[in-house]
Amino acid sequence: PWFFYILRTFTVLEGVGLAWDENFSITSECYPYLARRLFTDNSPRAQQALRDMLYSKETQRLNFERLGELVDGFQTYTASTTATVEAEGLEIAA
Repeated sequence: PWFFYILRTFTVLEGVGLAWDENFSITSECYPYLARRLFTDNSPRAQQALRDMLYSKETQRLNFERLGELVDGFQTYTASTTATVEAEGLEIAA
């Protein structure tokens, strides 16, 4: 049942975004977070998801275009979170 609540939430967010910008896409907005999560999560499930995204099921070859998209998403997420932390004066312990 919780899956339907999440789906409904994303649908509402997509509708609100489209009301402001006809080119809005909730998946595009979530992509940087997803990229970061796939690159940094060491769980077997995340590693399998990363492999599934990067390798073609038919040829088992690396999809360089998709790799570039993930790297761009990771950089976008990192840059936006760094800017937020700096703007709020927060420090993150390494």
